[in-house]
Amino acid sequence: MTLTIELTPEQEAALEAEATAHGLDLPEFVRLRLLQGKPKAGRGKTPAEIAAGWKASGLPSVYARDPRDATVIARELRAKAERRNWSEE
Repeated sequence: MTLTIELTPEQEAALEAEATAHGLDLPEFVRLRLLQGKPKAGRGKTPAEIAAGWKASGLPSVYARDPRDATVIARELRAKAERRNWSEE
């Protein structure tokens, strides 16, 4: 559906500035605002939408290579780094 809305130049400028601040073009910003309220920064995507985009693009995941918890992996990497620093002194 296409809608035509008459705005004053001031209203249009305010909406354009808000759309730019959210990284959207004016028609997309207005559509999102009408349908769901003010869009979030980052092009209005939810974390689930962002993760789905990453998965669809084939970006690698730490879990694809190593199924352990990320905290365990981080602790092991830190321990390795600490051992390396001691051995270099």
